[in-house]
Amino acid sequence: MRRELLVVLCLGAAACASNRSSDEPREPAPYAVASLVVENQDFKDYRIYIVNDIGLQYRLGTIQGNQIQEYRIPDTFSKSGAPVRFLAIPLAAPDRPTTQQIVLNPGEQITIRITP
Repeated sequence: MRRELLVVLCLGAAACASNRSSDEPREPAPYAVASLVVENQDFKDYRIYIVNDIGLQYRLGTIQGNQIQEYRIPDTFSKSGAPVRFLAIPLAAPDRPTTQQIVLNPGEQITIRITP
């Protein structure tokens, strides 16, 4: 599937291994953080947003042209189970490419490729 923004979901499977005996108390596992990797193949710089199902935009950051950047997605977006979209707004152009709606899960890594 090729669009201005290409979304690839990579489910992060976490396998837990331990040397502890079953009698030792277990520490709580850290919360798995969802992340977004943006591969900007365009020469333009973009502001990257995550948009929830009611249209609230949260700015993740800015990516320069021909760069790859990883962003941490706030827990509220991955814990809610509600669909989200990603929005890339170029700093000097009128277009606003947007992804289709997806549902994030904790620990997932989403990759977006911005093509010229």
